[in-house]
Amino acid sequence: MIMIVRKLYISFLLPFAGMDIERISREGDHEYLVWDDNFSKVVATARLKGSEEGTEIMMINVERMMRGSGIGTTLLKRLVEDFSCCNLHAWVFGGRTDWYERNGFEILARDGDLIKVAAS
Repeated sequence: MIMIVRKLYISFLLPFAGMDIERISREGDHEYLVWDDNFSKVVATARLKGSEEGTEIMMINVERMMRGSGIGTTLLKRLVEDFSCCNLHAWVFGGRTDWYERNGFEILARDGDLIKVAAS
């Protein structure tokens, strides 16, 4: 079964009025698409995978021209909101830990170049 959830975020949450975050869930896998204000182009995505350990953020990506606009932060906050019950975590490279920490994540473990962060 596929579940699709759409939430419209107004301009004070996303940098462009009318942007839409769409969630598609299927058997423990979740995909988020952030659409532009015309609903014609995906400008950011996130993929998550559920497991016994919780829900892992596999990837967050914002279109290069849109980086620095707050879209990624808004998307991450949405993930935290949607998975507050589910031990939300990610394995990231060291250069990304500051961003996660600024958004309420804490460092849990290290494995070579990878660092495990989790929502507090």
